[in-house]
Amino acid sequence: MVSQLLLGEQCTIIATESEWSKIQKFDDGYEGYIETRFLSECANDFTNTVMAHDAVAFASNDTTKVIIPKGCLLPNYHSGKFMYQGQKLLYNGAVITLPTAPTNVLLILADAMDYLATPYLWGGRSVFGIDCSGFMQLVFKMNGFQLLRDASQQATQGHKIPSLAEALPGDLLFFENANHQITHVGLLLPNKEIIHSSGQVRIDKVDEKGIFNSDLQTYTHVLCQINRILPVS
Repeated sequence: MVSQLLLGEQCTIIATESEWSKIQKFDDGYEGYIETRFLSECANDFTNTVMAHDAVAFASNDTTKVIIPKGCLLPNYHSGKFMYQGQKLLYNGAVITLPTAPTNVLLILADAMDYLATPYLWGGRSVFGIDCSGFMQLVFKMNGFQLLRDASQQATQGHKIPSLAEALPGDLLFFENANHQITHVGLLLPNKEIIHSSGQVRIDKVDEKGIFNSDLQTYTHVLCQINRILPVS
């Protein structure tokens, strides 16, 4: 698995063969394969600007019940109901309307904290399993900024900060492997801590050298770049 589509996210079908379709995701251009049965054609009145904001909630009607993790978009949401596979479902959780411009850092940090202890899953993008870049992508999307999918792609966005001493909470920290390739990303917190997905979503100390894992009592990731995505308020 390279990534996940969440409920309500849009894609273009590039090709279909048997029960599989090759698709390209609208917002980040990511390509991959998905079982065709999980895709629905968008109606002419399709809207998807309302996002589920509880860690996990449910949507249901008399015949259907669906688990809705935080980050899903609720198609044609109105008065607590949305459309799902041709049915109208009642959603019992909190929602937000996606902002059209970046919000403030405190909201980003609060959304990130909702994922604490989420297990790591390569390609994952929900509270049932998430990878480092999927985590950052979702949290920033909730707050009005579209990040690309992979850590190396996200490192091309925003503008670089020269050192950790000049970094601010909400900045993205990038980490490299032995071949100097960017392979990991996390979100800077106050007091030079980082929240990131490594084994699970966790908080660790970070310095100019990298991430220090207190459980292992060793450095696990080498810091190589810092990017500021949001304007300083």
